[in-house]
Amino acid sequence: MDLLLVRKAREALAGALAAAQETGGSDAVAGEVASAVGALFELEQEGAQPKQASRLGKALGLLGGVAEALPRLPVGSAARTGIEAGVARARVLLEQAVRPPGAPPGPRRRQSSIPPPGSPPRNVETEVGFLTESNFFVGFENDLSDGGLFVSTYERMGVGTHVIVKFTLPDGHTVTARGEVVWGRLANEATPDAPPGVGVTLEGLTAVDMKSIRSFMAKRAPIFHPG
Repeated sequence: MDLLLVRKAREALAGALAAAQETGGSDAVAGEVASAVGALFELEQEGAQPKQASRLGKALGLLGGVAEALPRLPVGSAARTGIEAGVARARVLLEQAVRPPGAPPGPRRRQSSIPPPGSPPRNVETEVGFLTESNFFVGFENDLSDGGLFVSTYERMGVGTHVIVKFTLPDGHTVTARGEVVWGRLANEATPDAPPGVGVTLEGLTAVDMKSIRSFMAKRAPIFHPG
């Protein structure tokens, strides 16, 4: 584990904590961020110790809780932007910190698994709700234009796999869209709060689909994943 990146993640969270403390009504968020900062500080102090994975898992779990709680808390827009930016930056740094030595930067992609040309699309169904592991993801543009849907699954699908994904949102609207796997995440004991699955693009969405998706994303923050 790269402890320098862990320190940078802690520093990013310090900025998120400052943003949370600047506005009233966000004590719960500030407490979660502060606990994550503490977990990372302990991880830095311990170094390569047996408790390392549990410390990191605790920090990632707390950050996930912050992302879940933000849409439901009466924090100001400026504060929310600062918190989200700090949390997103920390999560990216922590993902990099646990990357095996020699692994390429960016998400773990399985280029050798690219399906042969002409392969039929795979049918994928998942649940998307306020507590599901499957959720929408966005990149630096903070929009579906550089994101898509993270499908939580242990089924392996190589980058480039064409899919037809179907899911129903909490408002009852069912979406069926074409897509392509653009990144994957394997199960990792060091990060038990980061479920395995694949990120897929969403193509051919209708205006009704987008209205329902945007309504959902306003209530549950999407996952940040750089392209």
